[in-house]
Amino acid sequence: MEGSIPGFWRRMLALAYEFLLLLGVWFIAAFLFHLIFRDTSAEYFRPLFQFYLLFIGGIYFIWFWTHGGQTLAMQTWKLQLVSANGGKVTTQQAMVRY
Repeated sequence: MEGSIPGFWRRMLALAYEFLLLLGVWFIAAFLFHLIFRDTSAEYFRPLFQFYLLFIGGIYFIWFWTHGGQTLAMQTWKLQLVSANGGKVTTQQAMVRY
């Protein structure tokens, strides 16, 4: 199946599974964040926390896309991210994609 374009429903199922995995990553990251910053009533807390979760999501996706072209969900559904020329995705391309 290499080189074929996956169907719509296969991509949507992979997206749903990806969301569940990302929720788990965010849960662990949020736990660590709350251990460090205990004052959740501070004015700066909410935007800092949101940026932190965005950053953690970026690390997750960029790492997997540049190291094999597949996240955990993409591996399960046999999907792979490749560049336009069919090669590996560069870090810059992954950052722009994210």
